[in-house]
Amino acid sequence: MAVAIVGTPLAVNDGTSYPAEAGSDRVVAISIGIEEFNAVTFAPTYGGVAFVQGALLAGTDKSYLYIGYILEANIPAGSQAFALNPSGLVDATDGVIYTLSGVDQTTVGTGATLDSSPGSATPVLNLTGVADGVAIALYEHENTNTITADAAWTDRLLNAGGAVHRTYCASKTTTAGADTLEPSTGVAVEGVLGSYVFNPVAASGPVITDVNTTETVQVGDTPIVTGTSFLATGGTQSWNGVSVGFSSWADTSITSSAITRGDLAYDTNYDWVVTDNLAVASSPLSVQLAIETGYQFVTLSSPIIALVGGVRTSLCYGAVPDCVTGDQLRVPLLTDQGKAIDISAADGTFVITDAGNTEQTFSFEIWDADGPTGEKWSESTAVVINGVIVSNGLVRPLVSSMVRSLIH
Repeated sequence: MAVAIVGTPLAVNDGTSYPAEAGSDRVVAISIGIEEFNAVTFAPTYGGVAFVQGALLAGTDKSYLYIGYILEANIPAGSQAFALNPSGLVDATDGVIYTLSGVDQTTVGTGATLDSSPGSATPVLNLTGVADGVAIALYEHENTNTITADAAWTDRLLNAGGAVHRTYCASKTTTAGADTLEPSTGVAVEGVLGSYVFNPVAASGPVITDVNTTETVQVGDTPIVTGTSFLATGGTQSWNGVSVGFSSWADTSITSSAITRGDLAYDTNYDWVVTDNLAVASSPLSVQLAIETGYQFVTLSSPIIALVGGVRTSLCYGAVPDCVTGDQLRVPLLTDQGKAIDISAADGTFVITDAGNTEQTFSFEIWDADGPTGEKWSESTAVVINGVIVSNGLVRPLVSSMVRSLIH
């Protein structure tokens, strides 16, 4: 989240009232230029709440810059008065009060930078920026000339003065690296130039909001993963620890490659994780594999694996390895001949509706919960006459045996 100035900054002197703008992770900040007669200290407040000093910079001939802030938790409600509260006599002040949002509430700023040659006729501010931060530049001098600054500092907050001094304040969204500010006109020998950089809220890594909207996917889906802080270029994502490809990647959305089943069971939650290109991983989001259209499954309870009455009555008969409770059976809703298949008994047996004495065929699969990686699903084709399996050859790995001999 980038730092931003919210609303309209307000020129301020002692007693000026200002209502803090709305936002999140805010600070109310003050930037003020001061001309004073005596060596004094400053304890500015806003609605009685003390500012935290970010920068107090001393120039020549008693010119000062002060930049301070109040954190979100301490910002008073409503319109509140500003007070400088100097310890001694002050000749003149001009300042600006404003609200910033998106500021890190722990590591608020990166520190003040003082012009390397304060008091020179051409002061230059050398700034080391931070990505998505905001730098506040402040120039105070004993001169009434209007100040014009480097065009890079486009957001002018204040350009004010009186009979004995002039204060100029500008802001700039920063990027990582060096930047400069050099007043091009209106400068005076007796002055000071400085800045303070407000840091953005620290990135917390990717956050997944949804996968496929409902946290449910089918084989062949290309799920849309939505969230925040994926970063603009591709990282990686995984489901149940297995890499999932993608066709597009943006900071808030990933379009995934087509889903494959692998070793996953149906109606079971598996962790989906997004890792950004800085190797920061999201917290896992549980995502479920749904049965494909046209198919059904059942989780087996007490599966029948032996012959009953000398005939095969269960698809689990002949399975390698044997079916056990907790395995899953997946079959189509209809046989190849269009008859409904009922596996609701959950023991591996089935009922084919209105098949009579006709041959019915269908492919089925069994998921072995204890099977080795890459071999949890076994597949076969059953041949059934009059409700009795006359041929199946269920074996691992995932291949179709296609045994078609009939027993009469």
